[in-house]
Amino acid sequence: MAFYNIASSMNLTIWATIVFFYMSRYASTSLAEEMSQPSSLQLEAKALIENEWWISYTSKFGDDIIIGVLDSGIWPESESFNDRNMPPVPQRWQGMCETGTEFNTSHCNKKLIGARKFSQGMKQYRLNISNTNDYDSPRDFLGHGTHTSSTAAGSRVQNANYFGYAEGTATGMAPSARLAMYKVGFYSKDIRVIDAAATDVLAGMDQAIEDGVDIMSLSLGFKETPFFKNPIAIGAFAALKKGIFVTCSAGNSGPHGYTIFNGAPWLTTVGAGTVDRELGARVTLGDGDITVTGISMYPENLFISRIPLYFGHGNRRKELCDWNSLDSKDVAGKFVFCDYDNESSVFRSEDIYAWVPNRGFARFVHDYLLTDYALVSGTSMSCPHTAACSCTAQSTHRDWSSAAIRSAMMTTADVTDNANGRIIDMTTLLLEPLLILEQGT
Repeated sequence: MAFYNIASSMNLTIWATIVFFYMSRYASTSLAEEMSQPSSLQLEAKALIENEWWISYTSKFGDDIIIGVLDSGIWPESESFNDRNMPPVPQRWQGMCETGTEFNTSHCNKKLIGARKFSQGMKQYRLNISNTNDYDSPRDFLGHGTHTSSTAAGSRVQNANYFGYAEGTATGMAPSARLAMYKVGFYSKDIRVIDAAATDVLAGMDQAIEDGVDIMSLSLGFKETPFFKNPIAIGAFAALKKGIFVTCSAGNSGPHGYTIFNGAPWLTTVGAGTVDRELGARVTLGDGDITVTGISMYPENLFISRIPLYFGHGNRRKELCDWNSLDSKDVAGKFVFCDYDNESSVFRSEDIYAWVPNRGFARFVHDYLLTDYALVSGTSMSCPHTAACSCTAQSTHRDWSSAAIRSAMMTTADVTDNANGRIIDMTTLLLEPLLILEQGT
């Protein structure tokens, strides 16, 4: 979640920060893909199962580890937060489930064990927090926090799919872990972004420490300032002294120098990698003379004829389908074509926010794509993967400190990409979730 009051530069020594770039071959976002084609995955799985620690790993998907997520709130009715077969809440937990707009204590359970909101700072900046802007409660309005929470510790959900894609069981990386939501980000309809006050974020981090979380996950960032003035750096330093593992997103700027956010050396900062597969789609133009192949996430068997096309020719933001660049009046009932960068096969537009069940996600103003699931990428989604890696490590190795977990992540990470080539752009290490547990065994 890149808050838009962030600057795109910072003056600090980049090498002091651990920056992980998550790759999709171990991906388990809210939609877990059942992939059988890459033989390398099967070989890796076979090797892991043969390791003697595998039985220990599979029996402890974050058992009773508490992940505190600081984000835009949570949609508690999501099936990803069901608490079936979960044991009682750990007695050491000191948190609570706060009431507010369309949210009450009954929305918490043995999976979502705590939920609070911190909005005083935003209210001082005269943000009107209402049902049309956001909920003045832990409830999620756009779905960003719901997505990051389910990525980290979502419960298993059978028969999930997105328009037929990724059909199977949806699960977070640490499905046995507990979740606590600290809502610090609020949507502003006027400026169409999620924003947060430094005081609210710091208050949320302080509360998470007091409540007894084991891990903090923050898919957000502020303008880089000296460490002693940066709210996330300050809060994370206090958490570190209590033995709490803190992971943050590196931001979606770049790729150029001095564009990484959350650069304090005591933070575990994570960036996003690219994927080695595409969801292909074909559109036949005119009378069938021309067929265009591109990327889409609509059903493979979708067949609609005589539909007009839209391409924002002459306006680069519209050509790229950039955030908030398209008007629903222009694109309603049309095929929308978006340009992208051929060199990296990564769309140039801003990171897309996730969205909550039954509400949809509005790329266009006042328009929704109705679906209960989302396929979303970006550093916001990489951060909870790192939190979950820490979670499984803690549940398997109770004597490991947060520093030991960071060390295990660094020393088991790849220094080459999945084609055995040099990692380019801002990347430094590719996180290897399953190999982390081998350290010290």
